[in-house]
Amino acid sequence: MVSPGELAALDLLLWQRTGQRAAAALGCNQSTVSRRLARTIETFGLRLSRSQGDWQVQGDGCLLLAMERELHQLHRLLLQAALRLEISPLMARLLCGARPPGWLLGPMDHIGLLRPLQLLRERVIDAWIYDSSLDIQHGGDLGDLLLLPLFRYPLTLLVDRRHPLAGASAVTPADLARFPTIALPRDLFPHTAPAIAAILAPELTVQARRYDPADWEGRTADAATLAYGTPFNRQAHPQLQVVAADPLLHNGAVLVCRRDVAVHGPLHQLQAALEARLSKLAPELEPLGLQR
Repeated sequence: MVSPGELAALDLLLWQRTGQRAAAALGCNQSTVSRRLARTIETFGLRLSRSQGDWQVQGDGCLLLAMERELHQLHRLLLQAALRLEISPLMARLLCGARPPGWLLGPMDHIGLLRPLQLLRERVIDAWIYDSSLDIQHGGDLGDLLLLPLFRYPLTLLVDRRHPLAGASAVTPADLARFPTIALPRDLFPHTAPAIAAILAPELTVQARRYDPADWEGRTADAATLAYGTPFNRQAHPQLQVVAADPLLHNGAVLVCRRDVAVHGPLHQLQAALEARLSKLAPELEPLGLQR
């Protein structure tokens, strides 16, 4: 009912959040995006609204829109047009510093799993690399989504170099209890948030739904706050030190897509590209092997 470019104007706005970024992804100007967007909204009888910085679609035409998206996604896969890949923010710099061939990258700043899962289920994006397999596995029925395990890693604690626990040879739970810790939002991290709370009883909250280092690693600048450490943010923040305590837990990274998308060649090629990059990552990553 609409052309690939017209539907892409809507979906890239939903994904990239601004007309400027949607235009850059489409290789056109913003006026072209606006014109195509208006055509798509009119055709399907839709309304756009914005909540917490994200665009949402309402209207009686949403069912027809879902059918059209399925057709257009198949068109991208079969013709090997540019596919859409979202990545968790802590992994983005380490894993995909160079864009995988044939893929567009998103904002890569989503905290938690809610918005990326919505975009994936609605076929706005084609794949997502997520750094908390524990949360997505315990976050409800996956339905027609497929999880492809990538690797396992320890979740540790990080502190500023001036912190009293920096350089300590052994740290006990009683030592950790003396210092403030950031609490993960439970709606965004349904498994890891309560698991960590049972160990540390964190009290500092983060309200933002977008990743900003100032809300996380940056808080350690007070030489008191404990932050969470993964192989990804430790490389991005070399001024921080790992606390000499047992890992809080072991988590994993997964490639997430719809089952009907996973059978196509571009997903196999993405798996191979990720597999090659995994061999060059931090030594504490435990490769789990990508499913073929």
